[in-house]
Amino acid sequence: MNYAASQYQYRYWTDMCNQYWNNFRHLSCPQLLQGATACEYMAQWREYHANQFFGGPDAVHQGYINNARYRSNALLAAFRHECGH
Repeated sequence: MNYAASQYQYRYWTDMCNQYWNNFRHLSCPQLLQGATACEYMAQWREYHANQFFGGPDAVHQGYINNARYRSNALLAAFRHECGH
């Protein structure tokens, strides 16, 4: 995958994660799961990018990764609580 396509994917997952996170309290069960997935993909992309191009995550990359994983876990916990899974 070329860099431009990779950046497009990251922006897509970041936008999706942010949208779901910002509307957390108004999400349906499927949307909670979709949000958790989007945030996890955001974290995975950032982690992969840091490893490929920077020799591993620095403090800035790790902050983004941790934030995305926090959001993913919170959305997944809400899904499990609200939707009985």
